[in-house]
Amino acid sequence: MTTRHAASYVILFVVLVVAMTTPARAQKVPRLIADNRTPYVVELYTRNGATWNFVSRIAPSSWQQFPNAANGSAWRAVFASNVREHTVKYAWASDYGGDQDIWLIY
Repeated sequence: MTTRHAASYVILFVVLVVAMTTPARAQKVPRLIADNRTPYVVELYTRNGATWNFVSRIAPSSWQQFPNAANGSAWRAVFASNVREHTVKYAWASDYGGDQDIWLIY
């Protein structure tokens, strides 16, 4: 084994050790957070073509996350004869480590 080969193996070994000890930091799944700030139960719907499809109910003063909600998708909240609409617009959230959209429902 020549000095050149030995140096190549040492460099390869160092690269492998660094790669194995460095944690993988994959970006988290984009999510929509619907935060119900009302004193009412809120029913959430998402637009699917020409209809609104029921998604979930959120209790008063609570929130729920919806991973992989499509960017640009239309959502509707219905509570106490009120209707609120929202279009998902993701933005980077460093505290979450991925894209998210927070919808405050008043």
